[in-house]
Amino acid sequence: MKLLNIIKKIMMAAALLGLLSAVAAAHESDSEPSASQAAPVTLSRGQEARLADSRYRLEKAIREDRYPSILASLNVWRNVAMEAGVFDPERYNAIRREALERSIREVAAWVDVCVAEDLLYEAVYCQKVYAFHARAIGEFNPDLYAEIDRKIKERREAIDLEKQRARKNKRQSP
Repeated sequence: MKLLNIIKKIMMAAALLGLLSAVAAAHESDSEPSASQAAPVTLSRGQEARLADSRYRLEKAIREDRYPSILASLNVWRNVAMEAGVFDPERYNAIRREALERSIREVAAWVDVCVAEDLLYEAVYCQKVYAFHARAIGEFNPDLYAEIDRKIKERREAIDLEKQRARKNKRQSP
């Protein structure tokens, strides 16, 4: 008797599972938009929340942070938007380009500060960042690159000359 009850329960569960899968298949075929009608994307609450959070963090990074943080936030926003099916590549490219342009302006300004403070290693790093970011958006200016290089070399030569004078003065003093 117990075996018969177990078999009945299994059969009922299988029938219920079959019915649920048939309903789900019918629902999927009804919800798929045809080629002539484009259905708007509906997002779950979780997707909406993640999308809103990633958008907020991206906007905050653009307002307050520098390129690395903006890029990280932009990539998180892109991944969440792709998962939700609402990714806009044009907007992504525009925000990325804006972040790169901003980085180029900031790095160009930092070169002068680094050269003035004798931080030549950092100035060379800024020069490389400028070249990389400018090439990424197709706005590399060889004249600006050469000007940065000239400033660094001139300052390096001036530092070397100062060191030579200091050594010479040190030898001459009793």
